[in-house]
Amino acid sequence: MRTKSSLLLLGVAYTTLCFGQLDRGTITGTVTDSSGGVVPAARITIRNKATNARYESKTTGTGDYTAVNLPAGMYDVTFAAAGLKTLVRSDIVVAVSETFRLDAVLPVGQSSETVTVTADAPALQTDSPVVGLVLQNRVVNELPLNFGSGGRDVENFAIQLAPGVAGSASGTEILGTPQFSKAVLVDGATATGYRSGDAYQQSPSPEAVQEFKVQTTGMSAEYGRTSGGLFNFVMKSGQNQVHGSALFELRNEDLDARTFLARFNGQPVTRDRQLDGGGSFGGPVWIPKVYNGKDKTFFYFALERFYTSGGGASTPNEMLPPPSWYTGNMSNLLTSTSVGKDANGTNVLRGAIYDPDTTQVVNGTMVRTMFPGNIIPMSRISKVSQQVLGIMQSRILPRYQARTATICCRITPSALTIPGSGSLSFR
Repeated sequence: MRTKSSLLLLGVAYTTLCFGQLDRGTITGTVTDSSGGVVPAARITIRNKATNARYESKTTGTGDYTAVNLPAGMYDVTFAAAGLKTLVRSDIVVAVSETFRLDAVLPVGQSSETVTVTADAPALQTDSPVVGLVLQNRVVNELPLNFGSGGRDVENFAIQLAPGVAGSASGTEILGTPQFSKAVLVDGATATGYRSGDAYQQSPSPEAVQEFKVQTTGMSAEYGRTSGGLFNFVMKSGQNQVHGSALFELRNEDLDARTFLARFNGQPVTRDRQLDGGGSFGGPVWIPKVYNGKDKTFFYFALERFYTSGGGASTPNEMLPPPSWYTGNMSNLLTSTSVGKDANGTNVLRGAIYDPDTTQVVNGTMVRTMFPGNIIPMSRISKVSQQVLGIMQSRILPRYQARTATICCRITPSALTIPGSGSLSFR
């Protein structure tokens, strides 16, 4: 059996804080009047429809404007200038690390008169050389997502849908670059594990992802840490409207049909059990009679837990040391087979553990003495290692003692049970 849990608390987000631009977008354009002349000093108000956060800008002397550092989401953009009607462009979708060109033409009239236009997304992004694919949360929710042996992984969408992307979530190849060469960002912070470009273990739950972008070429210098593309995740955040999601998926061999040959040979259905459940919830921070966080303070919480249990003969996939090794006693590893002699002429036995404190150089060759009985004294084991060994002895070893072998403990999937591990991040 195997369990995997993911916990994300996308903490408390203040709309007045300043963020980096790695997980943000930009709106740019030119404001003109109906005759085609540029409109300088036009006032531009950009309002986030989910949080009501407002961003102000003005056009330059040439009528151009650029609003940077906008959180991914949907916006209403208002253009106002003296002697011209006010124009409102609604439902402008700003995606992560994208530049949205929004030109405006203001008709002649009173500024108190308002013209509202629902925006259509441009066919091409003409203000940025970045080539990539943005996957919105709607895609994540509507397309089938396989929750196989590793649980649900939103990165699999990129591999299936983004041109030039191949491999797997744990080893992605972008436009022919080697595996483990891409960068992974979560809300602008690197999420790469111990291997470059590998974020498989840190991959967030799809319930917590608002959107993510696969950038294959043309990245700017701010993404200079990668030589093989970029996976850029943007997490959900709270809004003025309370919102959330829930999921439950089940797979069990009792629901499976046997093949013709299995029926003919009287073979039972192989154990195949998977369960995935969780949900998310967010909104404004509200404490009755104390604080109302509408338009100001928000929270979002997501939790997902995955469980799997398989059976049947298979190659052992987990190895654990026998109980005696936890106390430094590795006498059962020692054999009487000599694999050679050291510089002192002493036999080197297979499985021997040598004491590094006895190191000496004989005729230019390093020589060490074996621990007596192949037993490492507990006093020689670091405090940190003793803490880890204590956790393994109390939580893991009892579950596998029935399968302890002479040299190591091997566990097949039918007996594999790993305690769930959680990840916690704040936003």
